[in-house]
Amino acid sequence: MRLPEAVFHRTGTAIGDFRYLLQRYEQDNSIFNPETYRQILFDLAIAYRRLEMDTAVEEILTQLPASERDKFIQYSRLQYSFNRL
Repeated sequence: MRLPEAVFHRTGTAIGDFRYLLQRYEQDNSIFNPETYRQILFDLAIAYRRLEMDTAVEEILTQLPASERDKFIQYSRLQYSFNRL
């Protein structure tokens, strides 16, 4: 379940946590596997999108493989459609 950002303001904290994990991975890529790294990038892009930080989203998407970028775009469209209900 996603906590409402307007009430809990946790997305900024998540962004900081994701960025820390990415920084650690860049220093030592043995701390987790490449699939986990890609998932963290994906989740970071979602967090940036949630806060409407589109420049940061684009920066992260350039680091993902094309298939993951497509998955992110589909996810974003689904979220947009859901939020309009």
